[in-house]
Amino acid sequence: MLVGLLYGFLFTRFGVPSFVITLAGLLGFLGLQLWVLGKTGSINIPFDSWIVQFAQQWFLPDWLSYVLVVLTVLVFAAQLVFIARRRTKAELTAISTTSIVARSVGLLVVLGVPTWYLNQARGVGLMFLLFLVLVVVMNFFLLRTR
Repeated sequence: MLVGLLYGFLFTRFGVPSFVITLAGLLGFLGLQLWVLGKTGSINIPFDSWIVQFAQQWFLPDWLSYVLVVLTVLVFAAQLVFIARRRTKAELTAISTTSIVARSVGLLVVLGVPTWYLNQARGVGLMFLLFLVLVVVMNFFLLRTR
């Protein structure tokens, strides 16, 4: 956010083209990265740290991953029903019940098959769940707030 604020300030105050600001910022951050990494070129995190454990070795139980898939499909279907009812009440064209069921079953297949496949080995990683939560939260903020 601070970087965006700085870029906006340079663009509005001094009239620097956005392409130049972006390119200069990229080069500056690459230089900062080289300075932070030093001569070794990497930062080694101990294998037993919580970050490595979370990213590589913590997985959801099979039953919980299936419950999350079903809950996601139910929330999706409920949202479509809510939108359809609201549009019908406003006398606008709304999505049909058949289409809601078809979309919900499609989402169940799209989420269920990869979940089943991942559960054949280790399962669904917690890092992936965190990623999905962040996507949903950012989608909400970007589409539903000012």
